[in-house]
Amino acid sequence: MHKLYPWVQMLKWIFLDIGSTLCDECSFNKYLFTHIFKSIEEAGLGITWDRFNAALKEIISNRRFTGYGYTGIVSELVKSFSNDPILLQRNIDYYQENARKYVEMMEPVPEAIRVLNKLKEKYSLGVLANQPKDTRQKLESLGLTKFFKLIVLSEEVSLKKPDIKVYQYALNQANCVPQEAAMVGDRIDADIGPAKSLGMRTVLIRRGIMLHMYPMNDFEVPDFEIKELDELLEIF
Repeated sequence: MHKLYPWVQMLKWIFLDIGSTLCDECSFNKYLFTHIFKSIEEAGLGITWDRFNAALKEIISNRRFTGYGYTGIVSELVKSFSNDPILLQRNIDYYQENARKYVEMMEPVPEAIRVLNKLKEKYSLGVLANQPKDTRQKLESLGLTKFFKLIVLSEEVSLKKPDIKVYQYALNQANCVPQEAAMVGDRIDADIGPAKSLGMRTVLIRRGIMLHMYPMNDFEVPDFEIKELDELLEIF
């Protein structure tokens, strides 16, 4: 029996998110947000990088963004400094035209291979992520697909987190009940809340642009918080 967490004996599956969990989003975030900052700066609005980052933090912490991806964040960032609809649309268009670079630029976090190797010895591993179809090929090119018995990508199944239907789909595909599974991800709203509401164990990895999101109810309080992926080995 696990010396700290007896419930681990029940655990059969660990599902992991991709962005800021298995893979680093920093390169794409720098690419995207630097462009947005410069576009606002060039509009003569007297913006500073500190003010820009403070606005991003406030948008995340107060969840002032809609939708499942970056579009809402980009929109709220621009609107934090300008009411110009042309500037707003120009930045939304820029993101949508370059969204595929997100997959192209992602790289596994340094400890990913080592951690997955260890976890795979004891558990079945799955990916559960809001990602386009071409992420599967990217994971293959990064040497990550071999660790997973199941990969559920939102664009492939036409379901997106935080919809609990995508969690139910993954659990059905894995042939396990929620109490036999854990979810690891960086988003309280999309990874922790829905998974915990179903009865799954939850681990929040606090990093990336969602670093400043905090729980709004009991279901959003993760069972564990970590900063690096290798801390999973202390839990599981």
